[in-house]
Amino acid sequence: MSRQVELLAPTCSIQSAQKLAELREQAQRLVDSLDASSIGETKIRRFSDIPDVLGMDFPPVEYIVPAIGIARNTITLVAGKDGDGKTFLAQAMACSVARGSEFLKMPTQKTPVLYLDHENPPYVVQDRLRTMTGGRSGP
Repeated sequence: MSRQVELLAPTCSIQSAQKLAELREQAQRLVDSLDASSIGETKIRRFSDIPDVLGMDFPPVEYIVPAIGIARNTITLVAGKDGDGKTFLAQAMACSVARGSEFLKMPTQKTPVLYLDHENPPYVVQDRLRTMTGGRSGP
């Protein structure tokens, strides 16, 4: 499935009839690769199998960092200009949430965190996190 996501990105960046056809094909492969067990009883094999979101039941929103609207089971993108401190902000928040400690004097709910950094090499991420956590690993 991750390979299908990787293939979608360059296709989405250029618009043409051929690219649109490729996008449809890759999107269909992505939908086809979804694990039916993670969706419950529903098997999604084509776009027409996707249920209407307005008719679905969802659990209530559970906020992890309530003051800024970061909710459980969501993806948060931090955007801004180079050098604005986005990486440090995201890493500090990730550390606080992983430990259940305050973030910028705001309460957080302790939960596992998946931190993905597409720009920095692993050794930079590790060095920064070691600095932020005092070298302690885990919660």
